[in-house]
Amino acid sequence: MNDRERWLQCLRDEGFNPFCNDKVGNPWEGIADVPAIHANVSDEIGRFVTQLQNDPARKSFSAIIYGFAGAGKSHLLSRIRSMLGERVYFTYVMPMAGNYDYWKFLQRQIVASLLRRYPPNPKYSYLHYLICRGIEKTLPNNLALDSGFFENLQSNPINLLYYIHQDSEFINRAVSSIIEFLESNGFRIDEGNLRVLIAFLNPDLHNAAEKWLRCLGLENEECALLGLSQDYANEDFDDGMARQFILDLFSWSSFDRPIVLCFDQLDFLPIPDKSKN
Repeated sequence: MNDRERWLQCLRDEGFNPFCNDKVGNPWEGIADVPAIHANVSDEIGRFVTQLQNDPARKSFSAIIYGFAGAGKSHLLSRIRSMLGERVYFTYVMPMAGNYDYWKFLQRQIVASLLRRYPPNPKYSYLHYLICRGIEKTLPNNLALDSGFFENLQSNPINLLYYIHQDSEFINRAVSSIIEFLESNGFRIDEGNLRVLIAFLNPDLHNAAEKWLRCLGLENEECALLGLSQDYANEDFDDGMARQFILDLFSWSSFDRPIVLCFDQLDFLPIPDKSKN
């Protein structure tokens, strides 16, 4: 009996309606799905993503899903996440309640999504794969560490961790070379942001890098460990730094696959003060 038949049986036997009784807390929750419901919406989102991937000139698209309470919007988000699968990096932004710094809140939500375990290899997170794939796509060929370097990364991006473990200078060389490559292709990325992302892959630097990615200020010693200037050492992570990080992350990821930024309940989302950024 497939899922559809199972739920139809429940409806007949018990009068059970999954859309009324199951409240979806986030798109990663396992839920019953009836693909025919709102199929036109999920199909259109899939087409948008395909267009984005096939047209390098198109940088992004936006879609707003509107419906009354109980219409199945959260169920639909869960289906879209499952449907898009490996084609994108899916991130979820929970409703923003309270007086928070907008960009810091957004960075924390994006990073929390990307730190979820990667199902095909749960030892690592989605962020591990985003960074490894980003390096593989933007690292110039002359930085290959051996004859099979790029072949190893293409077969499994996580193989990059082996090289980082073996070569203590890899991060420094990779950062400068990737920045040069990006600038030659019309992209600008903050050196400190890229350095933190690549440092996340190094077990000796991982904790300090993750602390920064979660918008927690670094101690002077942690800055030195990551090779960052003391501007990054502050207890109150700057909202402008978070904004720049998000822009850099999305730009770098675009060389591999897009990041889907899914906001829940836009009613709670404040409009940022443009005069401050």
